[in-house]
Amino acid sequence: MSAASFSGGTPGTARRSRTATLSFIVAVLRFSPVLFVWCLISATVVFGLPLAAGLVLRAFFDALSAGMLVGTHIWTLIGLFVAVEVADIVSGASLSFSWGSLLFKSLALLRRNLLRELLSGHAGHTLPEASGGTLSRFRDDAEEVVEFIDRWTDLFGRTFLVSGAMFVMLRLDARITLLVFVPLAIIITLVNLAQQRIIQYRAESQQAVSRVTAFLGELLDSVQLVKVAEATPHVIVHFRRLNDARRKAALHDRVFSQLIEAFNSNVVNLGTGVILLLAGGSMRRNTFTVGDFALFVTYLAAVAQWPLEVADWLTGYKQAGVSIERMLALLQAGSPTPVDEVVLVTPEPLYLTGPLPSVQDSQVARTRQDSDQLCTLQVTGLTYHHPGSGRGIERINLCLQQGTCTVITGRIGAGKTTLLAALLGLVPTEAGEIHWNDVLVEHPALFFGPPRTAFTPQVPRLFSETLKDNVLLGLVEGQADLNGALRSAVLERDVAGLDQGLATLIGPRGVRLSGGQVQRTAAARMFVREADLLVFDDLSSALDAETEQLLWERLRPDRTYLIVSHRRAALRRADHIVVLKDGKVEAAGTLDVLLTTCEELQRLWSGDLTPVPS
Repeated sequence: MSAASFSGGTPGTARRSRTATLSFIVAVLRFSPVLFVWCLISATVVFGLPLAAGLVLRAFFDALSAGMLVGTHIWTLIGLFVAVEVADIVSGASLSFSWGSLLFKSLALLRRNLLRELLSGHAGHTLPEASGGTLSRFRDDAEEVVEFIDRWTDLFGRTFLVSGAMFVMLRLDARITLLVFVPLAIIITLVNLAQQRIIQYRAESQQAVSRVTAFLGELLDSVQLVKVAEATPHVIVHFRRLNDARRKAALHDRVFSQLIEAFNSNVVNLGTGVILLLAGGSMRRNTFTVGDFALFVTYLAAVAQWPLEVADWLTGYKQAGVSIERMLALLQAGSPTPVDEVVLVTPEPLYLTGPLPSVQDSQVARTRQDSDQLCTLQVTGLTYHHPGSGRGIERINLCLQQGTCTVITGRIGAGKTTLLAALLGLVPTEAGEIHWNDVLVEHPALFFGPPRTAFTPQVPRLFSETLKDNVLLGLVEGQADLNGALRSAVLERDVAGLDQGLATLIGPRGVRLSGGQVQRTAAARMFVREADLLVFDDLSSALDAETEQLLWERLRPDRTYLIVSHRRAALRRADHIVVLKDGKVEAAGTLDVLLTTCEELQRLWSGDLTPVPS
């Protein structure tokens, strides 16, 4: 994990234009236009029913004032009031269903596209923050964008209600309406200008929470390191400091928010008092009835909420723009080209209803084509430098023939892992070309994968599932040679020794397995894909001599291998060896020739892995 995650820092996001944010929201709505129209209609009915309720209430109180305690008219009004309440329940249920459906479809679309882009073109790129912060972009930022759609429907319905209410009240008594609502609207607007301070406090509180969660995530991943370093007291002090900052930020946010909420909750009471003061004379002159007073009080709460709704919409608009930028920044991190926001709103099947597709239908395993079979892999002038350090590889030339084993070796920091990452498209190269069977590979990140290539990284990642699921990783068991892959990875005896064999749960990141078992499980995952080119990054580093020897002996001769290793067994197995030094090819050839001509390989053969000086 990076140090930035300990400090809670997050990358800045550029301010979006209004047009860009609104066009993004419209693109999301195009995915479910029927549901959105349904939401608007339901919201209009839900917010518009208080208009009818106020008119019925006015007629009811006027009838009581006139002495009509019994009779058909009173029961008709009661029936109308009940009908309004029933309509409110039905329309509320309709709004809940339509909005719930729109919410989950829109969230699923954003999250699916975000995950697809990360896994397809940007899987190897550095994430801009710790994994906990990345997850918050899937969870919180996607929700923030979709919640802004909810604010649209609320504002639309509330505006319809306010327009109707003001029309009715102005016709009843324009003087009282203007004297009550104009000053009230000004006061509410001024108070809610303080929303900017609320946004600031809320952002500070969220950043403080992110710092705490990021620190906890890294701490739980580094428990043994903390114990070995006897750093527990220092960790506790730092954790307490982060929590104190979170507490203060949350307190500021809570106190200021409650002050605003307290004022807003008393606006209706204040308005009612003003109406009583202004309406007293009119009621004595019988120009303002008890029913009119009941109607004004009924509409008062609804009208008083409209400035708050507008302020909430503006706040949501700004938050949605920031959230869109944060999701795009996640995709942009490490990408050499700008990421278009269209990729997040591209219509895709979501399978929220009906049967889920089979593994084959979802194309977890791509069908092998004739062009996938490797004859030659030619790398010319491949160059990449790590941002900041400037270290990397420079003008690497490499040629792999079908059925051969090529070993890349060199001291620590020579650029071996970087070369594999650049070749497979896991980092954006600065120069160079890659040809597969004399055909230029334009997008290595999308091209290199099963059934063409399979890769075992230096530090494999396993999931908290069964051993079998970690090896197959989506492949259908009956269509994969699982036993053959386990044997090639020298894992069959380990499986037999587990309590439940392949059905054994291996725990988070394979914690129940040894380091060598983790590496061989990752190797079995690679072997089971039956790829033409198999790429290992220091696979045998955690293996004992006997297991390592078996692993090299069991490599299939009909496959092509590109291996990073300094181990003697791997070097003996190689048909061709490439020696790297300072990111450049120092020498290349067979083991026998290089042992007599290459000083760097002689150093490695003797066991000297001293890091390359920076």
